[in-house]
Amino acid sequence: MPTRFKVLLASAVLFTVSLVLPAVRFTTTHGAETMPVVGMWVFGWFDLFAGVWCWLANPLLALAWLLLVLKKRVAAVALSSASLALAVSSVQLFGVGVMKDESGARYPVERLGPGFYVWCVAIGVAPAGALLSREKPAVTT
Repeated sequence: MPTRFKVLLASAVLFTVSLVLPAVRFTTTHGAETMPVVGMWVFGWFDLFAGVWCWLANPLLALAWLLLVLKKRVAAVALSSASLALAVSSVQLFGVGVMKDESGARYPVERLGPGFYVWCVAIGVAPAGALLSREKPAVTT
């Protein structure tokens, strides 16, 4: 199996695992709650209206995966690196809080959960793997 497919598989598996893990712990009027990465994935795009751009790491990662499959290594490195930068910018959620539903209410973030870190690793595997996936040219005789 070519290296680029191994990288894609590793990144996709880590991303999938991250979806079920807690992403953030926040405080509501009912006490502390956690939200899994899948919840952040579903409601995260609402944060674009509040100037929080970290959710855009997801579509950039998907495009980077596609470019990796199409052997567009330089573009895959660029997009997956941009995706990683956006993912890491999630720390700004400490300042603006998170929305847990469509009400628009924002709740202060207490800490980031393991799902956040697995999500970042899944994204980080993509540029590292794209850099290392240089395939040897076929030898003709």
